[in-house]
Amino acid sequence: MYAAASTRPNNTVSVTSILGGASDNTGSGIARRLALRTGVNIILACNIPKNNPMLEA
Repeated sequence: MYAAASTRPNNTVSVTSILGGASDNTGSGIARRLALRTGVNIILACNIPKNNPMLEA
């Protein structure tokens, strides 16, 4: 489970792992992109296989 929020003043996104977290950073990357695109705080829980071809986009 990841949490992402935009920070001020330079509009970067801070991401942290709340529970678990994998070493491949797939979940944190998704949370970061969602926070950047939407401008809202994101709480993301995901269970994505490590070698999923859908993540290559």
